[in-house]
Amino acid sequence: MAAATRVFRERGYHAAGVDAIMGEAGLTAGGFYSHFKSKEALLVAIIESAPEITAAGIPESVQALQGCDWILALGEWYLSAENRDNPERCCPVPCLISEIGRQGEETRAAFAKIQSHMQDMFVAHLDEFPEERRLPVAQAILMISMGAITTARALGSTPESDAFLAEGRQRIAELLEAERARVAA
Repeated sequence: MAAATRVFRERGYHAAGVDAIMGEAGLTAGGFYSHFKSKEALLVAIIESAPEITAAGIPESVQALQGCDWILALGEWYLSAENRDNPERCCPVPCLISEIGRQGEETRAAFAKIQSHMQDMFVAHLDEFPEERRLPVAQAILMISMGAITTARALGSTPESDAFLAEGRQRIAELLEAERARVAA
């Protein structure tokens, strides 16, 4: 799975053949089907493992935080030039997001499950806000984060890309401040 994740990130799902994936793993292509029924089943497994892959890359300094401090620090880490330029460091989903929608129901269902998991992770850190506002805020944070990192990666290591990352971080901070003002009002 690690080899497939690397190949999918580098080439994209459609351009990555079973031979390339197994070659990256140092195995023969014939062994692939004893582990997965199809390349799409492998994609599902990678999507399902995304939370663990992401969690493994989050710095301990971020993991030690709680509430909105955690969200802001996670945004600083996730929406960084280092993550943009090294997609192997964090969640594989942004590298595959445009291809997931073209896959079968099983792949889209796996993505929906992971999306829900990511939302829940943010909701758990939004406890200073009323319960009915936590999910919409979490969804907005995910939209900002995924949009900013995918756009930044598409632009490459450029000033415009850096600006997308900075704007994403700023928008998350502004969103949290707006919600705090809403609660205070």
